[in-house]
Amino acid sequence: MALHISLTVAIALVALTAAVALWYSVREAAPPSESAPSVARAQRKAQRYGVLLGIVEGGALLAVLVALFSVPSGSSETWVVGLAALCVALMLTVWAAWLRPLNLTIAGWRPDAPPDDWTKQRARWSRLHRVRILFAVVALALLIMGLFPSSTA
Repeated sequence: MALHISLTVAIALVALTAAVALWYSVREAAPPSESAPSVARAQRKAQRYGVLLGIVEGGALLAVLVALFSVPSGSSETWVVGLAALCVALMLTVWAAWLRPLNLTIAGWRPDAPPDDWTKQRARWSRLHRVRILFAVVALALLIMGLFPSSTA
């Protein structure tokens, strides 16, 4: 029972994380009509949600780890949930190592004097979100597989 609860919570939190990353990526994939100042202003507004998203993503990792330690040792679900945990950890690593510093850089841009390479930095930001989406979607698929284990023995 604890396994199903932790997997369900993990699925919900990873799905929420994937949805947020997808929303950011889709929003940024729109035609580049936004100027650097508007991108910087949007990034400063988004910083307010950073703590909440950190709690959601940390909770997702915690729920996946609880599920991992609830899975019967040696079962195929151990590998499935273990790989999901790895994907969630990699998703968090991408954010911590590359995306968060870039977010802080963009939020610090002066609206009246953006850097010359702002489009390059914005493209990098978008690529990093797509990597996070990939990890989140793979983790989500693996968690769903773990929730519905195979009935063959």
